[in-house]
Amino acid sequence: MVESTLQPVPTGDLPVTGSMDKDAPSPAVELRNLGKSYRVWKTPTARLKALCLQGICKILPEPAIQSSLHRQYQQFNALEGVELTIPRGECIGIIGRNGSGKSTLLQIIAGILEPSMGSVSTSGKVAALLELGSGFNEEFTGRENVYLNASLYGYSRKETDAIFPQIEAFAEIGGFIDQKVRTYSSGMIVRLAFSVLAHVKPDILIIDEALAVGDAFFVQKCVRWLQEYIKSHTVIVVSHDMSLVTRFCDRVLWLHQGRPQYLGDPKRATELYLESQYSSSIDHSEAVSALSGVHVEASDQSGIRPEDARQKALNTSGDTKIPFFSFDAESPSFGEGRVLIESVSLREAGKEKALQVIRGGELVQLKVSIRAKQPIESPIVGFGIKNRFGQELFHDNTYLSSHLSGQKPLQLASEETAVAEFTFVMPYLPSGDHFLFAAVAVGTHDAHTQEHWIHEAIKLTPASDRVVLGLMGLPMQEVRFQKSPDSTQDLFQ
Repeated sequence: MVESTLQPVPTGDLPVTGSMDKDAPSPAVELRNLGKSYRVWKTPTARLKALCLQGICKILPEPAIQSSLHRQYQQFNALEGVELTIPRGECIGIIGRNGSGKSTLLQIIAGILEPSMGSVSTSGKVAALLELGSGFNEEFTGRENVYLNASLYGYSRKETDAIFPQIEAFAEIGGFIDQKVRTYSSGMIVRLAFSVLAHVKPDILIIDEALAVGDAFFVQKCVRWLQEYIKSHTVIVVSHDMSLVTRFCDRVLWLHQGRPQYLGDPKRATELYLESQYSSSIDHSEAVSALSGVHVEASDQSGIRPEDARQKALNTSGDTKIPFFSFDAESPSFGEGRVLIESVSLREAGKEKALQVIRGGELVQLKVSIRAKQPIESPIVGFGIKNRFGQELFHDNTYLSSHLSGQKPLQLASEETAVAEFTFVMPYLPSGDHFLFAAVAVGTHDAHTQEHWIHEAIKLTPASDRVVLGLMGLPMQEVRFQKSPDSTQDLFQ
């Protein structure tokens, strides 16, 4: 049975609030029944009329006047019923669709907005990067804005003088530091703003999609800095980058239409959020952008060697065999259910026996069998591998071959079956559990409906003593390392 989406997760199974020990130190952030509402006026005239009625109510507080006042606007609840306790030293992520209340929640924690109901308390110095140029005066130079922002965080001019060289070096904007901020690009503004936050050493750091702007080199620098910073500080981050969220966060809060849907394990939170993106009530074009990789261009496989040149040595390394990788039909899944995945198998290419050991470098074949529950056309079958934190290592699908190759898209009658086959060289995976997910959708790349997505169709446990630096290692066709022909010459003669 395919799991339905956009249903609040039972709090008894997955708690929405964390428990705190009575003897534990005070939390960094504590929110109790937090809510924020706005009045949406029907017309500009209605707003003016309401001002007049408010003045009359002070003199004649009659029920009829109050009723007339309420008819001038509609109440919009941007946030409602948020309960959250963040201990010191925790990194928490907040995810959700645009308009779900993420930025509003951050602004309340940062003290920029006042809540309409409930309470918020913070312990320590709070620094926030909420939007481009937040806290910057466009008519001031970058240097002047650095001193201005540092003073807001309690730094004297002398203290700012001491850290300014580090701020300037981290931002890497060169001579623009003495130009007015209104001449900066969006990436330069983020560079300078993030650099200031990185050096004023706040107790609580709030980041709202700041790393979505800027070049890849600066983003990598910020990520490396965050890796060290979150070890001893409290960080609250909003991002649509699910890999970043699962990589850094201890817990993740998923908001939908201003209300908490889930708070807990980052991997499970991102899975539930992904399911919600494919709900029938959500625009499919947004779901495509959130998935970030429903379609990956197939690489040229011509001339590729089926095995790593070092495979023979790996095969004789004495790895202990493990049970073959079997399809888990009970793995959590979601989708519309018009097409179902019946089986997923992974085997060595050209052989019928399922793989018993994965070391990396093998030429493998993945088969995904589907069955239509009603007549459909244009199915797309895809798969990918993610690690135990939910980070996707790679993924691909049949869209290129079935839709862009000039062939007519596949059509299936009710109860008719089809098999998708993928043949590829398995990369080297770090030690620890990995999961192969499989999915079938109907439609096109830009507009499709997710029919059946199985989060953990096959569990993979690499059996190799190889040390993999990074998320995965690439099989090498050949590695040479030797002295240059002229290396024996005496360079000092």
